Amino acid sequence: MKRADEQVDDYLASEHFLLAEAGKAHAEPVLRQFASALEGADQQDVDLLERTLLSLDLPAAARADVPAIVEGYLAYLESSGKDPQTGTWSAALPAITERYRQRLRDDGSVRGATVQRTLGKVGRNDPCPCGSGRKYKKCCHGLFS
Repeated sequence: MKRADEQVDDYLASEHFLLAEAGKAHAEPVLRQFASALEGADQQDVDLLERTLLSLDLPAAARADVPAIVEGYLAYLESSGKDPQTGTWSAALPAITERYRQRLRDDGSVRGATVQRTLGKVGRNDPCPCGSGRKYKKCCHGLFS
């Protein structure tokens, strides 16, 4: 398998890209970040794709074109046989696209996600949750503040 950058370069030079309709101006940075995220991703981690797409630093107007850019890239990889594992990602893309579009506001900015604490709050003088037996303030407090 070629490296992610080489695959993106191949796609940008291909007829598939020339025939693509959406987002050509921002396709290169989108695809570079997306391809590098795909390169080290587990086939089951479809949330990674959504997080990667939402974290792109793009103008608000260009965000609507991101799913079409990614879809064209995955279709190219699958049809050319350059990456046989893209079938799994292509199958997950409609659900990811729907969740991506739900997270965008009408003006193109990204809605924040609500984060809930899964563990109880640890006080400074409580035992450290890492199990060292030391107080939290003397052990792991510096790692998280």
